[in-house]
Amino acid sequence: MYKLFRYRFIVLLLITLFLCLSSCYIKSLNPIFTEKDLIFEPELIGEWIGEDEESEAPWLFQKASNKGYDLILPVSQKSNTEFEANLVKIGDFTFLDLYPKEPKKADFRNDFYKEHFIAVHSFCLVSLTSNELELAFLDISWFKEKFGEEKINISHIVVKNNLILTTSTEDLQKLLLEYAAIKEAFSFSIKLKRKVKDIENIDKSKAPGIFVKEKDPQLNLTKDSLFNLQSSFWINLHHFLYQQALLKTSTNGKPALITPPDPILSRLTPTQKRLWDKAINFYQNNYIKKDLLFSDEMTDIKQRLVKVNSENDLKKAGLPNPLVDILVTVAPIYQNTWWIIHDRTNQAFISNINIMLSFFEPALVQQFKQ
Repeated sequence: MYKLFRYRFIVLLLITLFLCLSSCYIKSLNPIFTEKDLIFEPELIGEWIGEDEESEAPWLFQKASNKGYDLILPVSQKSNTEFEANLVKIGDFTFLDLYPKEPKKADFRNDFYKEHFIAVHSFCLVSLTSNELELAFLDISWFKEKFGEEKINISHIVVKNNLILTTSTEDLQKLLLEYAAIKEAFSFSIKLKRKVKDIENIDKSKAPGIFVKEKDPQLNLTKDSLFNLQSSFWINLHHFLYQQALLKTSTNGKPALITPPDPILSRLTPTQKRLWDKAINFYQNNYIKKDLLFSDEMTDIKQRLVKVNSENDLKKAGLPNPLVDILVTVAPIYQNTWWIIHDRTNQAFISNINIMLSFFEPALVQQFKQ
């Protein structure tokens, strides 16, 4: 009965997540984005928690298809609520659009009951760093006041204290762009921090803030495996500095490459930016003309760096002192920004390669013997 619309109706209260009362947040029938407005930040992926880990449920962001994310919020030990989450760039501001996913059939008493609910969008202003996430929501009281004063003229309805915008995506973007910089308009914010697992097992000998991951037993091959794939901090830092210097340097008469602006650079403090630029200049002046693969000097540096596990190891690795000084100086900057993304990417790559090796290693070993 009443199956004309297939699971398109969702409980309205879900859109408020676990954030208090639904009437505290402005909702919209339409999204705040079109496809061209979507951006993807790998840093958002992961588990985020409040300051009080015991009382606040975690926000788990996972990569979905294209540029989107899946947001999972636990309701109890046995059930979750799931949302389609999209990062949206409007002017100079980044927003998060949330839309509840189709619930399981068991979540509703029957189809007739289900069809009396409709899904809506909610959205918030986003401030994202490597370890901190702040979500600022539109203040419903402030907007109701502006509507009453006729300072905001946009189509909407009010249902039992719920302010629901019914206007188009284009008008929503104009509204957000106009008021994004006004603190009172986004007065309520949720501050989260990235969850770091096994934090008590951190190796204090590593460069400040570098978290050492235990080996995942699922990624292990056999005890006699010829392959040992690792995500190593210091060699990644060295290669990244080389790459960044290469991008900024004209070679063989060719101009330096024009690349999109790196959003992480804009988040560095003036001091961090100065130190990072100094490191790039050092690589430009000393290493960029040497082939990363075939230069004897660059090969020697790589072979020494792959054996380095700590700052103390780095200073004893027999590397040139100026290079060591540069790496030590920018290590805290790198590990709190790009390294989080690079390490996650490395681990995913290693996981995929290990799966293939679990099937093909015997044949490869046989070929090596021949």
